[in-house]
Amino acid sequence: MEEITRYAENIKISSTSMLDIINKLLDIEMIEQGKLDVILQDFDLIKLIEETIETNHPHSKRKGITIQFKPLDGSLYINSDKNLVYQIIDNLISNAIKYSHSNATVMTRCTDEGNSILLEVEDHGVGIPTSEIDLLFKKFSKLSSRPTAGESSTGLGLSIVNMLVKLLGGNISCSSKQGLGSTFKVILPKRNGYQI
Repeated sequence: MEEITRYAENIKISSTSMLDIINKLLDIEMIEQGKLDVILQDFDLIKLIEETIETNHPHSKRKGITIQFKPLDGSLYINSDKNLVYQIIDNLISNAIKYSHSNATVMTRCTDEGNSILLEVEDHGVGIPTSEIDLLFKKFSKLSSRPTAGESSTGLGLSIVNMLVKLLGGNISCSSKQGLGSTFKVILPKRNGYQI
């Protein structure tokens, strides 16, 4: 019975991983064909970051990882696509957890830059070799850095994040030191000029 349960769990994990890959491929296809609907609205970015951290709490708890976020006083409203911004933040935080060692800390920061906002997600994980930084945001990039607890990696997540950030009029960058960790920085305009 125990063996059957283990097989069933393995099938479930494989199926979930395959579904994740299919969904990411569909996302890329929609973005590249310009078929992704961008729905602009005013929303509180601080609250959205807090909700995203809470969504990732089960994964971080399993690895004993603490996600720290020191929000600005009060709210920070921006005009953008809330669902797409959520996808960006969620991917960066879940990646930080995935590539961090157990009992580490992931730092999330948000800064008001006037006409734009700066979002930073910093981990103290495996890091990325300097020679591979340019490959980070390309489709199907397989880097030498591996998740620390056997989590799956499709090589699609950051390419989607890059496309979404550009779609919303922003830009993304990464600084990293192998063995010490990585910091991802996203700059998004407070008022999105995207024309629907």
